[in-house]
Amino acid sequence: GCHPGDCHYMEGNYKTMRRIPLLKKMLKQLGIEEERVQLEWVSASEGARFAEVTNSFTQTIRKLGPNSFGSFKQSS
Repeated sequence: GCHPGDCHYMEGNYKTMRRIPLLKKMLKQLGIEEERVQLEWVSASEGARFAEVTNSFTQTIRKLGPNSFGSFKQSS
């Protein structure tokens, strides 16, 4: 997301900052690794940083493998 105080949604990044811990707690209760959610502050002018964060997060997800929550889907 945008850096705190630097978002055209005014308070969007502050709301997100408060919501992410709750989301991670909910995911953990569902048996989903909280590492599958990540919040980073990256501005539009930080292309290299965006690429770095994205590549790092992709590696994290690959290490975790497929989530097990999909196995709970009902067959149609």
